[in-house]
Amino acid sequence: MKAKYKYINLNKKIYKVKIKKNLRAKRIILRISNISPYIYLTIPKNENEKNAIDFLLRNKEWVLNELKRIPKKILFLNNSEIPYMGVTHRIVYAGEYTNLIYIYDKKIMVFGKKEEISKNLKNWFYHKAKIEILNIAKLKVGFLNKKYNKVKIKDLKSSWGTCGENGNLSFSWRLILAPKHVMEYIVVHELCHLVELNHSKKFWRLVTDLFPQKKLSQDWLKTNGTYLHIFD
Repeated sequence: MKAKYKYINLNKKIYKVKIKKNLRAKRIILRISNISPYIYLTIPKNENEKNAIDFLLRNKEWVLNELKRIPKKILFLNNSEIPYMGVTHRIVYAGEYTNLIYIYDKKIMVFGKKEEISKNLKNWFYHKAKIEILNIAKLKVGFLNKKYNKVKIKDLKSSWGTCGENGNLSFSWRLILAPKHVMEYIVVHELCHLVELNHSKKFWRLVTDLFPQKKLSQDWLKTNGTYLHIFD
């Protein structure tokens, strides 16, 4: 069912609320995003939106406390510290002499227009992520006797990667911020969906065969995954 959006005033601040009916829902479910100030309401098919909003308002204090817990964004600006392949680097703006980005001594050296640091750096991360992910995919897919179709790098919000029935793979550009083993695990995970488009025991055995240290990466993402979303 198609979602609807409402705007609500909580303590003199406007928040966007996404309301969606779910045929399997037996009660109103209130959820706050852990990466951005978005409020989600899932309601049963016969429930009305007014009751859902009233439910939200009755839980106003909980909502506000959860919203306070969302980490502040760290912008791609001169002197900002950000991770690259799991290692903290400092962004250093080096002037307008040319359009160039490179890494030197745990510094990300950025040339170009100062007002375009964020845009240029994000494009660079997309490019680097695709190179690394393609290298892993080409290496690992041979063990499955399968072929993938297209590989796209996106700004995924609710997953680190996806695999479609048509063999198209999508990955979050933010994987370039994480340690290499995390990226490798996600790529292997999605490649295994070319064989098993589910999360059955057979699927997980396949993942383990290709990437025995998967728990290390799963634990890292469980602890640090939200952290990767604060960079922008």
